[in-house]
Amino acid sequence: MADADNEVRVLRPPRGAQTRPRAPRARYGHLDWDAHKDTIKSLYMDEDKTLADTMEIMKREHSFEASHKLFKAKFKEWGWQKNLPTETAILMIDKAKRRWQADKKETIFSFGGKVWETDRIERTLARTNKKARLEQALEEAPTPQGVSYKTPKQLTGTSDSEDDAIELSDDDESDFGDVPGANEGPGERKLALTWEGLSRSDLQAIWHTARGNRDAGRLQEAEEAFQQALIGMSHVLGETNEDTVKVSYDLADLYATSGQTKEAIAVVEKSIQAHAHRWGYEDKRTQQNVLQAVELLNAWDRQADAMGLLSLSKDLLSSTGSYGPPSTANQTRGKGKRAQDSSESLSQITQLILAQATPADVDYGLRVARTHVAAKDQAAEGILLAIISQCERQGSFYARNLHARAELLKLYGKLNQVEENSAAFEEAFLCLNKVWDAYEWDEDEIESFDCMEAAMQLAANVLRCGYRTEARRAFLQASEKASAIFGADDERTVWVLITIGIVYQTHMTWGDAEEWFEEAFAAALRNEGWGPKDGITISLQKALDRHHFSSHLAKRKRGQSEPITESHEAREANQLRLQLQAADREATQLKNRVFEVRQESHFLGEKCQYLQDQLKERNKPTQKKVTFDLLEETTSGGS
Repeated sequence: MADADNEVRVLRPPRGAQTRPRAPRARYGHLDWDAHKDTIKSLYMDEDKTLADTMEIMKREHSFEASHKLFKAKFKEWGWQKNLPTETAILMIDKAKRRWQADKKETIFSFGGKVWETDRIERTLARTNKKARLEQALEEAPTPQGVSYKTPKQLTGTSDSEDDAIELSDDDESDFGDVPGANEGPGERKLALTWEGLSRSDLQAIWHTARGNRDAGRLQEAEEAFQQALIGMSHVLGETNEDTVKVSYDLADLYATSGQTKEAIAVVEKSIQAHAHRWGYEDKRTQQNVLQAVELLNAWDRQADAMGLLSLSKDLLSSTGSYGPPSTANQTRGKGKRAQDSSESLSQITQLILAQATPADVDYGLRVARTHVAAKDQAAEGILLAIISQCERQGSFYARNLHARAELLKLYGKLNQVEENSAAFEEAFLCLNKVWDAYEWDEDEIESFDCMEAAMQLAANVLRCGYRTEARRAFLQASEKASAIFGADDERTVWVLITIGIVYQTHMTWGDAEEWFEEAFAAALRNEGWGPKDGITISLQKALDRHHFSSHLAKRKRGQSEPITESHEAREANQLRLQLQAADREATQLKNRVFEVRQESHFLGEKCQYLQDQLKERNKPTQKKVTFDLLEETTSGGS
């Protein structure tokens, strides 16, 4: 387990642990969805009613009752989607403009079960500020997957065949600027569409095969496939392409979990150097890559290396020179953002977030803020407050809002400013309650687990800062929500419970953590895919026997020999450390209580003085008697 200052993340199911499909409950087995599909579509899609309203009308008027989860699953199966992604909208408008310029044809689109006309698409784009930036970089792109278009019949006299919907391939093209040699001088490198006869789709298939081998425990085959995919993508897509970076980090993580730390760090270093050489060290893309590397090192429990990388990054940014100058071609690029000036300050990043607030900008701001929070830099407060402000304004950045608030509370804890910023904690509690109620949780969406992770991080930081009651309430809400969304015995619910237990074990005592490990153990036993002989179940049993859960046990593959055990001395030292931390927290709480009592005493003293002054000004005996009675009651109440 990493030390207390490191990120507390929801432990995800280990690789190879597949979440099994959950059969529909018997009470809903009789439903005839096809017979009611048109009615549901009319309510939900055509009349644009909310899911809750649609469910209520179907239940009241058609005696059709199903769960929220089943409705969402059916919508996904039918391909219904209410919202139009910004990137898809821009490509639609571009397609419509090109068709009009070429043949003077009007265009309507079909997407997600709805018909989209160009004026409606324009209104959708008007609500986002991503339009100008994306249009600037837009090339002739294929129609996104799931989008079809045609010329309206009433606007043309063409044959019927022209009205047929045209389905094209998905929009998964690589960034031309990331292709090796795309911006190099003549004779240096050539554009490559294949590598050793393998196309991009072939390389992606090899990548997915590598992941499957890794999850199945075939590590040697996984390593070879990852290496092949990485080399091929570096040639076809470029070393700084997003997919190439993902493959490199998959390979690095495989090395790290297999004990090949030297090889893992070498892969990470190569990725950073490629970004620095390609874009320049000061560029935001390079800095994002550095921050991803820091998070990866922290996940490997190599905090010293992570802090060293951050320190080096800060030194390089503050120096007058650049780690690696941008290529000449990059300096002349007409599209995309140029390398940022080395003097870019936190205030400039804050202004960027306040001005744009795109998901990418918010994510970048969060990464920058985390580095400054780790360094106990008060300046991180401005970025985090800007992110929170924009998340509240957007209304849909639930996970990012929670992440920002978690980092802000963590900063106040590091700077010993918890009391002065109690209002921030109250606002965080209100935000968390809003997320529990307003967010549309979906067991099949990765975003739901990410949002759960953000909520858990917030609760952990709240606990760390001394708000025990509020933290426990948040953890209870998280466990109940996980059970409701994923299922009481689902792998993801088990790992949520284990994470809560680890948080309490780290920041409190075993007595506080034990109930969570007991609940996780019971859920693991109920899980049909695990059972009493599974490695996670055995690890939980050992934790309950030894009064300590080791995160290293949870990371071990199933079917391995006896897990590594800690020495008796190490366990005693850990228990002593936890007891000292608990004593220190209790002392802080007592100090806070003394301060509150003093404040109350001071208030009562002022009130008594006021009453005495009033008494001196009154001469009538009846008035004096009433005042003396009031003074006596106030004094006795204060004592």
